[in-house]
Amino acid sequence: MPHDSEHLPPPENGPGIRPRPSPGEVAVWLLTATAREVEAGDRLSGVLSDVEQQRRDSLARAADRRLYVLAHVGLRVVLGDYLGLAPEQVELRRAPCPLCGEPHGRPEVAAAPPLHFSLSHSGTAALYAVAAAPVGADIESAGNLSATDWETLPVLHPAERAAVGRLPPADRRTALLHCWVHKEAYLKGLGTGLGVDPMSVLVGLGSAFASPSHPRPPGWGLASVPSPRGYAGAVALQGATDPVVVPHRLSLADHATVPPPPRDRCSRPELRPELRSELRSELPLG
Repeated sequence: MPHDSEHLPPPENGPGIRPRPSPGEVAVWLLTATAREVEAGDRLSGVLSDVEQQRRDSLARAADRRLYVLAHVGLRVVLGDYLGLAPEQVELRRAPCPLCGEPHGRPEVAAAPPLHFSLSHSGTAALYAVAAAPVGADIESAGNLSATDWETLPVLHPAERAAVGRLPPADRRTALLHCWVHKEAYLKGLGTGLGVDPMSVLVGLGSAFASPSHPRPPGWGLASVPSPRGYAGAVALQGATDPVVVPHRLSLADHATVPPPPRDRCSRPELRPELRSELRSELPLG
């Protein structure tokens, strides 16, 4: 299966609530921070909760604030489409941490039956994963690291470090990147993040560098996802040996139909009903 965003299916249209993923499936959505999409995210930023707006305002760099807004508005659009809700009506909360029980575990939807999701963003790309079981997603830009950085960072299991050492030097950076996105997707799916020592977790180097017997964390399935050129992405799904990845493309530009709303909790932008379930594309993401 190709894992390049250029192979994603065409945009989808249609009214009504989007069908939820079946057991064993992961619906993945890719969004890129083009100027058009960033402007759309800004125009829809009133759908963000007070907590999300406070988090945005705490970020020092303007570029980080823009990507945060884009990614989190996109999350609300995606989830609202599955739940039959306007983006501002999606209620999010934190699950209990599996290590300490405090409410800082993975984010979750406060709705029944549960809809599981994960969000990751890096560079100019945002990745969303939606599933019927706990799921984790990660996307990383290769431009953020070098092979030397990854070989010295304390993230590789000894077996992974040995496997990287057996590869030709030209392949090591890509293998390290694929290893990390699979590992972080799994840790996000668990809800622990880096609360678990990544060196204790064995995920292998991803399907491009693994034999058919490559390791998997018990009770979880891992899969690469179509990603922009220069990026690697992966998902981890609980209870699935080989998750079925169903890729989609997301654009916010057609959803931003009103001027930027006032920044108060009582004023939210309205989306045209026929656009709430239209997640149109603006790819390639490179």
